[in-house]
Amino acid sequence: MIFKKILEQKIIFPFLFTVYPVVFLLSFNIGKSDYAQAIFPGVVIISSSIILYLFLRRFIKDRFKSGLLVGWLFLSFFTYGHLYDLAAANLNSNLGRILVKPSYGLIFWMLLNVLIIYKVLVFKKAKHPLILFFNIFSLFLILFSSANIAIYELSQFLNPTSEDFRETSDDGKFFNLEDLPDIYYIILDGNASASVLKDLYGYDNKSFVSFLRKNKFFVSESAKSNYVMTSLSLASSLNMKYVNYLSEELGKNSREEIRLHKMIEDNDLVKLLKDRGYKYVTFSSGWGPTNYSRLADVNFQKVFLSEFSTLLIRKSAIGHFEFTRPFLRSRILFTFENLKKIERDSRPKFVFAHILIPHPPWLFGPRGERVEGTEITLTGDDWTEKEKYIGQVRFAEIMIKDVIKTILSGNKESVLIVQADHGPSSTLREEGRIHLQERFGILNAIYIPEKYEKNVKLYEGMTPVNTFRMILNTIFNENYAILEDRHYYTDVFRPFDFSDVTGELVD
Repeated sequence: MIFKKILEQKIIFPFLFTVYPVVFLLSFNIGKSDYAQAIFPGVVIISSSIILYLFLRRFIKDRFKSGLLVGWLFLSFFTYGHLYDLAAANLNSNLGRILVKPSYGLIFWMLLNVLIIYKVLVFKKAKHPLILFFNIFSLFLILFSSANIAIYELSQFLNPTSEDFRETSDDGKFFNLEDLPDIYYIILDGNASASVLKDLYGYDNKSFVSFLRKNKFFVSESAKSNYVMTSLSLASSLNMKYVNYLSEELGKNSREEIRLHKMIEDNDLVKLLKDRGYKYVTFSSGWGPTNYSRLADVNFQKVFLSEFSTLLIRKSAIGHFEFTRPFLRSRILFTFENLKKIERDSRPKFVFAHILIPHPPWLFGPRGERVEGTEITLTGDDWTEKEKYIGQVRFAEIMIKDVIKTILSGNKESVLIVQADHGPSSTLREEGRIHLQERFGILNAIYIPEKYEKNVKLYEGMTPVNTFRMILNTIFNENYAILEDRHYYTDVFRPFDFSDVTGELVD
């Protein structure tokens, strides 16, 4: 009875509408997002809605109208990107193509808001039945999304999984820490192999390859990844194993990438190196599992926004505005600059930097200049602008050359791996072998200090799953078997439905 009275008389719905985009985004990304990341944006949004509600109450003198305006403005603001995505995917008419252009879509959204604000302000009908309706409706939205999360968490509780297997021989080996090399693992996200750049993009990066070889790097010009998604590739390389077994555990139709995220965050490589006395240093990438590490001794952070907060902004009405670009640029520049400032100390270091370049969006020209006139899209990754992709490749090459020169000038005994997680995807809609060659073709360059050269057996065609098996065997005399180099294709909607395409990638 009391609850019914509250629903009939109290203005609750604006604040439920306000928080709904946060709950919906968590539900929409179920299995991918850390719930703790929603706390900060949730508090900010609710606080802002309360302030706006009190402000409107003072001038409009009507609690229902004030609440309706607050609820609508916040709901429409934070769901704009989702509606935009829906329109982009389903509107094929001429009008549809106009509306899904970000600038026109935003104008349409603003006009719609002006119309609704006007209608609310002139509204004169009885309000008590509407208070009950909006309270119940907003509560239903929250409960519906929350139920999805609860069902998922219950299934996780009833069907626990474990990643406790580690293929290593911790037999009490002793190593003098001062003799162990620093290890740098730098991922340039989406950086194609030299052969793909030349054959598909018309860009010959022989000067960059020559620089690497002059500095004693092993470079595979036709290197290929094991997988075509970042979460799969990094979960594999950092745990030194194939992750195909997840298809049986989770099901081929599962989209539960949070399992992969946990494997990246709590990976076997870092655990082993920390057991050996290594300090773990990582950089904020802006992407969930590589944005912050609880295992790290040092987390370099430039931008405080979490991946969830960033996604919330990108799905809002300001998601494609130019002012979001400097935050993305500064994070990348910060990582490149600070990779050069890490000094050798008494403990060896494992430094991991996942840098979201040359992956879109287009932020840098070939000399690092700002790229104007391109929008931060709301509809996913657009690899089709080949000239802009090559611009970012060229800039990444300049920056990574500077990092390499600085590191090796200070300590030639470091191990450096400069690698991509997957290749670009400009040929996604083309059938046949060409897209596989592009998407699997990656940068893969490895520097081994001279004192280990006789023991290491790097080879053409070696894939990331074997990178650290080879290196740990060399440095710590481990006995990791070198796995057969294979390549598995999946798409973003079915990440665990693996297709072995090794035969189609043979040069």
